[in-house]
Amino acid sequence: MTLLRSIAISLLITSAASHRPNPSDESNCRPEGRVRLLYQYPAGTFVENIAVRSNGKLLLTLLDRPHLDQIDPFDDIPQAETIVQFPQARSVSGIAEIAHDVFATTVGNFSFDDPNVSPGTWSVWHTSFPTSKRESRKVKVRRITDLPGINFPNGMSNLPETATPNDILVGDVFTGKIWRVESRTGEKEVVIENNLTAVVPDPLYGEAGVNGLLVRGNTLYFANTGLGILARQQITSDGRPAGEPQVVARLTSPQQADDFDIRGGYGYLATGSGNAIVRTCLEHCEPGVQSEAIAGGLNSTEVAEPTSVAFGRTRKDRHILYVVTGGGRVTPVNGNVTIGAQVLAVDTRGWE
Repeated sequence: MTLLRSIAISLLITSAASHRPNPSDESNCRPEGRVRLLYQYPAGTFVENIAVRSNGKLLLTLLDRPHLDQIDPFDDIPQAETIVQFPQARSVSGIAEIAHDVFATTVGNFSFDDPNVSPGTWSVWHTSFPTSKRESRKVKVRRITDLPGINFPNGMSNLPETATPNDILVGDVFTGKIWRVESRTGEKEVVIENNLTAVVPDPLYGEAGVNGLLVRGNTLYFANTGLGILARQQITSDGRPAGEPQVVARLTSPQQADDFDIRGGYGYLATGSGNAIVRTCLEHCEPGVQSEAIAGGLNSTEVAEPTSVAFGRTRKDRHILYVVTGGGRVTPVNGNVTIGAQVLAVDTRGWE
């Protein structure tokens, strides 16, 4: 997922013409109700990441406060509930499920006013939800390990072939390194660092490297914000390289890729200051069709500064892509429009 030195993150993808709507055309007609607002935070809140529990509830990490929040998208009027408030911290960034209803999160002291205070303050925490219906009162939390060598952890993914609870891959946006953290012992080491994860100078946003991470089978997919790419690499069960990294999609410079999810051979990416969700082909692409916007648009507040996405996991909402946003706090829409951070539900039927 999102943050550069000034955490100004964006992505703007040029789409070739196709039978679907032109993503650069703000006037194209999408079906009514494709994007639905579930919840809006007060102005100034920044939601950094999202994970979906097996029961359908959404877990949200907040970058402007040390909170892990939860929302039930099936409630008539969904409300955000703080499940965990981490001690001696300011921020929560990445999140990944490492066992059934067990999540790892990265917690630290990021500041919007001074991003330089962030390096060396991060740690990984273990949060487990018991099966009791009164789960919110019985969540168990413990620190797994400190991350003194990481400057800004954002993208996270479990390693499903490791013992349960799974080990974790953690990407560092400011150094371009991917670390493996053993969830049981807290041992950690850099396992991937190459020319496609590397930090790249950016004239607008400073330096940025690897961002969102997602493991599917023996393949690691990752976004590099500075390079403006979505890439993949074959890995071993413990997260080490098993082949050369490959670019899947190259995005329009100087914009960047953020966090994403994958479904049916397509990546669905949050676009930061692009203010849109973009669907990009990963393989067996139709001629002339690489990427297209399915929600929002550059000059629209429909999806204002999206930061992360995740598909629903129940039979009711497998077609729903849940989106969290920063509300334009870092990169205002049209340069001056901000709204409260939002949790959105995007209906992807017709795009699958």
